[in-house]
Amino acid sequence: MLQRQYTTLLNIPIVEMSTGKELGKVYDLIIDDQTGKIEGFWVSSGLMSGSDKMVSINDVADWKIKIYIDDPDSIIEPDEIVKIKEILERDIYIYLNKVKTISEKKLGKVIDIFFDPISNQIIQIQIAKNIFGFKYQKRLIPFSEIYKITKKAVILKNDYKTSSVKLEKVFDLSEAV
Repeated sequence: MLQRQYTTLLNIPIVEMSTGKELGKVYDLIIDDQTGKIEGFWVSSGLMSGSDKMVSINDVADWKIKIYIDDPDSIIEPDEIVKIKEILERDIYIYLNKVKTISEKKLGKVIDIFFDPISNQIIQIQIAKNIFGFKYQKRLIPFSEIYKITKKAVILKNDYKTSSVKLEKVFDLSEAV
């Protein structure tokens, strides 16, 4: 199954479809913590990096290596879309959030998120423990195993079985610096 990956979406160009002009780059995703769906992209454009401009997923005309939009006026303030304003007001993020079970067993942090390319829905999250600066024991967790997402943690169901998930022991020295 083809998947989109959170970490590879960062810094990809947002381009006007008719002219091919680059309007900015994605610097983060707006994900609905209640549904697990991408709702928009934060847009940086040169000196405006970190500005509060975004483009809704509904305004994306095509999405492959670049994100194409029909109209540059689709890059807007986030409070212009009620649903996105509500998501941002909850201030709940998935990427780099802690992961634990309902019974409080700590499993690590979210280090990547994988999406279905058609529905833009989370398929799975990748988590890892960080021991002495090394990412260790990376795991892929199906979205269906998530019980709840809060400001403090992504909480997995109590019946979550470690054995049903691909485990890897990884020592990546480049990430330890």
